[in-house]
Amino acid sequence: MEAKMKAVRAGHKGAVTKLLRKFEDIQQSSEADYEEISTLLEAVTQKKGVLENINEKILEQTSDEDVAGEIQDSDEYMYNLEYKLRQITKLAKSVKWKHEYLTSLREYHRNIGKDNQTIKVGDVVQVYEESPRTKWNLAVIDQLNIGGDGKTRSAVIRTKNGLTSRPITKLYPLEVSENRDFTIDNNCDLNNPSTSRNLGRKAKSVAIEKLKKWTNGNNS
Repeated sequence: MEAKMKAVRAGHKGAVTKLLRKFEDIQQSSEADYEEISTLLEAVTQKKGVLENINEKILEQTSDEDVAGEIQDSDEYMYNLEYKLRQITKLAKSVKWKHEYLTSLREYHRNIGKDNQTIKVGDVVQVYEESPRTKWNLAVIDQLNIGGDGKTRSAVIRTKNGLTSRPITKLYPLEVSENRDFTIDNNCDLNNPSTSRNLGRKAKSVAIEKLKKWTNGNNS
């Protein structure tokens, strides 16, 4: 009976291994999908519960001399699985936040119009590219260029690679601003839930500190 239960456990562990490999592929992909990650999270969580139940049954049937080894092996495996689950959960939350945050930004800019006249020097912006919005680079507005009609037509922006110019219609402000002497790290992780707090108005100072760190490193 014990041998049969261990065979069943091995089968479930094999399924978990495949799920975790899929997670590794998702981690390396720049197009992580929330539905895919949440489905994966649910599957791994379900397998974890099944394995915990099987481990208990196997332990009940294990001889006294083998109990210590069985406990050590199963605990080590479950510990590593729990760690992976935390990683999957973290990624799921971050991808969900990024989707919701960028969606809210898109709706905001639709409401204020397309001319982006609200942009000002020091604003942190996303720079439009022919790619998914989640991959757009970040920059800081360094200078606004006003047209003959009095409207802002373009801006000089500061990126991690230096200064460049972009049409105002290609710039999308985030919810933080920075002094023009600062620049921004395009490695600032929009996938990280903590970044969402940094970008909030109440935590604006934290975001500014991140910008300062990159600027200091860039100027050293």
